Amino acid sequence: MAYDPDALDALSMEKQLTEATDAELTETIFKQNAARAALKIADIAMNGSSDSLQFRAATYICDRVLGPAKASGLKG
Repeated sequence: MAYDPDALDALSMEKQLTEATDAELTETIFKQNAARAALKIADIAMNGSSDSLQFRAATYICDRVLGPAKASGLKG
């Protein structure tokens, strides 16, 4: 996947105008894209190309929502 030169230019301009740090800009980008990323993970869990991939995505979702099974003392 190639980077969009226009997006990089816009990011550079935003950094100069707002005097934001790289960390602040990164957090903003992640916040702006979190819902789409979550939707992608859910889609992979339901429609992934293999059972293994679906299982890993589903496990990730369950761990994020319910917490890891080991941490809650669940067995089996």
